[in-house]
Order: sequence, then structure tokens, then C-alpha cells
Amino acid sequence: HDNVLYAVNLRSGQVEWQRRMQAPITSAAAVDPFMNDPTSRHAGTRQDELICACGSRGEVLVLHASKTMNGANGRSGPRLVEVAKAQLGGDVFSSPVLLGGRVW
Repeated sequence: HDNVLYAVNLRSGQVEWQRRMQAPITSAAAVDPFMNDPTSRHAGTRQDELICACGSRGEVLVLHASKTMNGANGRSGPRLVEVAKAQLGGDVFSSPVLLGGRVW
């Protein structure tokens, strides 16, 4: 394990973004499928995603990935923003669930 969460484009196989965690990621990351605004001109497409990943040493990280904004330093590609971060008192081995913008 390299402690890195990757987003890979299924069509091209290219890494769209990556984010280092403090410890190995031992569970599946969760993606909120309802992050998109249904009134937006992008309705029905996945332009924004809320992602939650947990590290084995209690780290919980929530990220917002947006395809409608430019990436870091004006580069093209998705923009990744840390929304929330928590450090739990023990190891995390179960996968989080994201629903309606909440982490369960």
C-alpha cells in the first residue's frame, strides 16, 4: 500500500487526481452519487462528486472533486478540495457510506 487514493479515468486509464493519506487505505472509498444539482445545465452528468476515504489509523477524509472547475494552478482536469478531515481514536477498517452529503 502506498497510502494514496487515486481517481482513474475508466476510458483512458489515466490518473485524474491522487491524494496521499496518513496510513494505508484498508476500505473502499465512498462516492456520493447525489452531489450533482438536478437544476444545473449539467444535470444527469457527474460533474461534482463527494468522496470519503478512511485510513487504517483512524483518518477520515472527505473530498470534493469538481469537473466544472480547473485543477490546481490553472491546469486542466478535475479540481480536488478537502472538505473535512477527522482523526478517530482507533483503526478504521469498514467502508464509509455517503448519502445526501453525509458520512455514515
